[in-house]
Amino acid sequence: MEAKKNLLTYAGLKSLEDELHDLKVVRRKEVAQKIKEAREQGDLSENAEYDAAKDEQRDIEARIEEIEKILKNAEVVVEDEVDLDKISVGCKVKVHDCEYDEDMEFKIVGSTEANSLQGKISNESPVGKALIGAKVNDVVQVEMPSGVMEYKVLEIQRNEGVQERKMSNLTNMKDKSEGVKRVAEHKKQEQDVNQLLKVRREKLKELQENGQNPFEITKYDVTHHSEDIREQFEELEGKTVSVAGRMMSKRVMGKASFCHVQDLRGQIQSYVARDSVGEEPYKAFKKLDVGDIIGIKGEVFRTKTGEISIHASEVTLLSKSLQILPEKYHGLTNTDLRYRQRYVDLIMNPEVKDTFIKRSRILSSIRKYLDGQGFMEVETPMLVANAGGAAARPFETHFNALDEDFKLRISLELYLKRLIVGGLERVYEIGRVFRNEGLDTRHNPEFTLMELYQAYTDYNGMMDLTENLYRHVAQDVLGTTKIVYNGVEMDLGKPFERITMVDAVKKYSGVDWNEVKTLEQARELAKEHHVEYEERHKKGDILNLFFEEFVEEHLVQPTFVMDHPIEISPLTKKKPENPEYVERFEFFMNGWEMANAYSELNDPIDQRERFKAGTACSG
Repeated sequence: MEAKKNLLTYAGLKSLEDELHDLKVVRRKEVAQKIKEAREQGDLSENAEYDAAKDEQRDIEARIEEIEKILKNAEVVVEDEVDLDKISVGCKVKVHDCEYDEDMEFKIVGSTEANSLQGKISNESPVGKALIGAKVNDVVQVEMPSGVMEYKVLEIQRNEGVQERKMSNLTNMKDKSEGVKRVAEHKKQEQDVNQLLKVRREKLKELQENGQNPFEITKYDVTHHSEDIREQFEELEGKTVSVAGRMMSKRVMGKASFCHVQDLRGQIQSYVARDSVGEEPYKAFKKLDVGDIIGIKGEVFRTKTGEISIHASEVTLLSKSLQILPEKYHGLTNTDLRYRQRYVDLIMNPEVKDTFIKRSRILSSIRKYLDGQGFMEVETPMLVANAGGAAARPFETHFNALDEDFKLRISLELYLKRLIVGGLERVYEIGRVFRNEGLDTRHNPEFTLMELYQAYTDYNGMMDLTENLYRHVAQDVLGTTKIVYNGVEMDLGKPFERITMVDAVKKYSGVDWNEVKTLEQARELAKEHHVEYEERHKKGDILNLFFEEFVEEHLVQPTFVMDHPIEISPLTKKKPENPEYVERFEFFMNGWEMANAYSELNDPIDQRERFKAGTACSG
């Protein structure tokens, strides 16, 4: 089957080629240097800078692969060959929204270039599909979740180069005038937004002057959430319910209208008729804006098209929205903006709200399971004199009352170990830690960490605990032990694979580390397999480099990788039968490290000797 073509404009093609060049030539070198510097710190088991750099490296390689796939199947739109009278990919379109009586402009691009915040919509989006091939003055209909929308094509604009080659020889003066025109259009768009904001404030003022200030309402009785009504439709049909939430769409059709209300559990449609709510309330409803928070009371019914809805008898404005939600075609798509304005992200992207809810349930499920296993949840200090337990740069602050400098903790480890020494046999903490390092979409300077410690067990017991914990949480939160991520199914219901690091390297690289007796042999193998190492690296370090290079990406299904070399695990007990390795495991899924644990070293003399050796190597 032939791969689907990725339509690109010339500008889109150039942008992707430039990004690919930057990723390969610049970003790869930068992240390789970060990894090198992190390795020079020694122990990698709790090295935040190293973990962040490795994640960044994976993101870069994934993006390179993504761009190369796009370019491999790219088809550049040659605008010279299209009918100038019809809308096609690459042109700018001005349309009139017949329902909301407003003009809008956007550029039609291929799906890979779409960016709603830049006014670029995909030719594969509902609006894009409907507009392709349309001419000026055509009226197109678009099937949207809230119903059929109509748009009239007002203007079709081409890139200046296309107009020049097919229409006329543009003069420099015209180029300048087009530039001025674009600036003027941008200012007009800003003015339009400001006008809309002004109208909303005027509506609020009118409500307040008429004694209908929505901000004075302190309570609204909600009987059901939207999903409850859908799930219990047979029981609730014909009965009166009340819901509350944000109005996400509105269609006014004479004496009757439809709107969609979004609450915690989802969205539900409401049918609002003048004869049911009354003439004055219906007039007030028609003045409501998308984004307003409203209450709906009415009977549950099913429309002729089969949609479960509420036939409203009362509509109450609970809070007036003075801001405008992102445009209705794509929602909020800019990643940076989504992280800065999480509240808007939650409104516009239901899957984000679902993630927030699942996260809360996951934490609750973890606590429930550990409490059932006899663990005690504790809280330990965040302000510490020495930030230990991991290799990371701490935040520093000053305690005025004591006139002393303190650091924010980078780990939970040290105080939890002290509690074990004090006789609390099973303890855990779920808390915030702070690391003064890089920032991206997967790394935040403050994040939630969970650590637990148990007396009188070893790393085999901790593997059993970890496996049972993951399985319990998946079943409890999702109702299944099978999860799908990026199209790959992972099964937490089956016994997790357990494999030593030596066997894993042999399986995926073909190198049997049991046959490697000297550092010289390890270095020769690294050269043969193009694995970069540094002069300070010992045999165990090079084994770990082989693991990272050849193994990690294959660990998609739940897998415990056991028995790490002692060189990268200074806090771990040696294996009695082979002191070159230690009783440590890392748990992997989807190619990512998900957990790290070991049989804690409790021999103080051995510990001091290892610290001395580590200091000598790093010095």
